[in-house]
Amino acid sequence: MKNWTISSVKAKVEQDGLQNVIHTIHWRLGKQDGEHYADVYGSKSLAAPSPDNFIPSEDVTLEIIKGWLEASFEAEELESLEANLTAQIEAKKNPTEIELSLA
Repeated sequence: MKNWTISSVKAKVEQDGLQNVIHTIHWRLGKQDGEHYADVYGSKSLAAPSPDNFIPSEDVTLEIIKGWLEASFEAEELESLEANLTAQIEAKKNPTEIELSLA
């Protein structure tokens, strides 16, 4: 799995007879390369669960949430996120502009 940080999880109190149905995950994805770090953030909506595969919120772990999150992305979306992180790190390693302080 990738380096996901879950910022928050939103749930509907009741949906189709189920309680505390998780529907949105707010996330960050980070990448470290030596002393350089980059991250991206966003949110992802989840499909409604069926009663057959529903996991009660008290049984949902962080690893389950991360698995659902990663599974909700198309392969191309994950590749794009990875490319974005790599580009951010490369820009930090090889800056094309600097900030000057004025006295």
